[in-house]
Amino acid sequence: MVQTITQQHVKSFLMAAYPFPFMIINMPDNSADAKVPISRPIKRKKTLRACDYCRVHRIRCEYVAEGKDGCQHCIKYGFECTKVAPVLPVRLVLLQPAGFRDLLGNLYRQDKRKKIAQDGIPEEEEERSQGLEPGYLGPSSLTQLVHSSCVGDNGLEKQMRELGNRYDHHWQSLLGHCEGSGLLVGREEFESTGRKRTARFTFSRLYARLAEELGSITILDSLNDKALQSIITMFPVISASESASVSGKNFPPGNWWQRYNTWSYNSTPPTPIPRVVRLIHCALASLSREVPYKIRHSILTALHEHLNNGESAKLSQTTTLANAQVLILLGMNQDLHSYEESTAMSMMWQRVGTGLRMATELAVHRNVSSKAIPIAQLHRRWRVWGACVATDKWLALRLGQVQTIDLEDCDTPLPFLYPDHFADESEAEGVACFSTIHHLSKLSVLLGRVVRLTSTPFHLERTTDHNLGCWQRDMDTWVEELPQHFAVSTKLKLPQANDLFNLLAVAVEFTFLRAFMLPSPLIPAHITFRPDHARWSNLILRAEMAIDWMTTPIGLFYLDTWAITVYPLVCCIMINLSVYRSIGSLRAAHYLDCGSKIIQDWARAAAEGLPADRSSKRKVADMVAILRASVKDDPSNASIEDILNKLT
Repeated sequence: MVQTITQQHVKSFLMAAYPFPFMIINMPDNSADAKVPISRPIKRKKTLRACDYCRVHRIRCEYVAEGKDGCQHCIKYGFECTKVAPVLPVRLVLLQPAGFRDLLGNLYRQDKRKKIAQDGIPEEEEERSQGLEPGYLGPSSLTQLVHSSCVGDNGLEKQMRELGNRYDHHWQSLLGHCEGSGLLVGREEFESTGRKRTARFTFSRLYARLAEELGSITILDSLNDKALQSIITMFPVISASESASVSGKNFPPGNWWQRYNTWSYNSTPPTPIPRVVRLIHCALASLSREVPYKIRHSILTALHEHLNNGESAKLSQTTTLANAQVLILLGMNQDLHSYEESTAMSMMWQRVGTGLRMATELAVHRNVSSKAIPIAQLHRRWRVWGACVATDKWLALRLGQVQTIDLEDCDTPLPFLYPDHFADESEAEGVACFSTIHHLSKLSVLLGRVVRLTSTPFHLERTTDHNLGCWQRDMDTWVEELPQHFAVSTKLKLPQANDLFNLLAVAVEFTFLRAFMLPSPLIPAHITFRPDHARWSNLILRAEMAIDWMTTPIGLFYLDTWAITVYPLVCCIMINLSVYRSIGSLRAAHYLDCGSKIIQDWARAAAEGLPADRSSKRKVADMVAILRASVKDDPSNASIEDILNKLT
């Protein structure tokens, strides 16, 4: 008869074989003769082995001497503090009953991560670190379907629990769900499929070659710094702390304290951010027209080469939150993918879609309990999901494609306003450093809703007055709740944030009002809702403000680097065109002319060094040129060549 081995048997055996590691935690001196000096502060007990949680997250594990059953970190955040003894000698394992080795392997599952050395993880090991990134099986999955049929039968429930232990199932992991739901699935560390990465295409050699081609590593450092200061602060899909962790160091970089007030190990990811993110940052900053063409071309060529020679496949084939973050980051501009217009847009659409699917595979779209995932990583997931929603909604709007994310299937909260390591807003200190992604996520949700209401093939046929009225009230609420000032820290302000949000809000509002403007399909008889005139007047004023801002150096910088700004700017031009056609306003003609000039200069700067037909921005410029020409001339009999010749 084979005896059933349980985890309790394993733990009992381990304590008998290795009593000392367990005794070191729970042996305070409670004898009557023991004297504890009152004047001395409580000292940290010498820790020979950190608890499992602190080891996995690379956190200092401290125990106090006075009757505490766990380390300070686990007690503070309410985690179960456990320590598992070292692996048994082979001679002892061989003496155990059948099944012991598998059960012992499950017991050590969370202790498999390799320690990160002070100089970072070797490139060949980067893809193998998974961290706290479980998979997700939704309510319609076979696992949940079968499990639900066993609820109420003690025998079946016991067997399902045993099966769940074997496959590392974690139930009740989502907030607000009933018994037997909320399933997350632990994932083994990714094992390489034998694909050998030749030295020719490793990132280290590529980066060194690029620095040599540019003549100095300082140029790359300067561009990376510019991206962290002006781009990542507005769209922190990868935060400053996560970007700093790319170096593999357990301390902030040298210029960190010049801009930020705090640093916490819990705000850095448990899984490594791919090193290509540094090159992406440099490429984004190099898209500015202020950067010489040769530098921009060298950086973009190096990035395209790296992505096409294995990096893109590596990012897509390995499901990690870090890889999803990089794929979403690549959605900021199509020039990061290719010089060819059709190829660049297609590759960006596909890579962003892969990143979105990867995020949902990791349950980033679900409201996971802090009992399953630590609070710092939960906040990281909320922020990443906010970036996913923003990228999906704005990219779908720009390309006229379907939205990948259906918000009816998602319950993840909005991004946390403060650094990830704070438990909640009541404990947070300093400024709301993630306020930009928080409000961008809310605006993107409103954008997704208004596209569903007004811009589907059915126009307004499937919407109602109630839905339109609710959206209008929610949009007004978003405008009212927008902060007057944005900042990352007391040392780094974001004065451009309000102007950028005004530009984006114009596009969202115009998408709503356009359904009631001519020329548009007829409004169905069941729709009696009509926006008031004051709303249109306010939109005209905001469109003028947006065009004025886009003429400034900081506005032009975002137009060059972040593709999300192009569509709203064209909306501003179309708003002024509509005003001119309605009342012949010279003011509207002025702003139409100004907006057109911005677009023409933007396309011309981007086409430097490239044939005109290879510029992804030439088509937009040509269309805007036709709109501008319609202000003073009747273009009905003119060719596009004639119009463009007049402009040049």
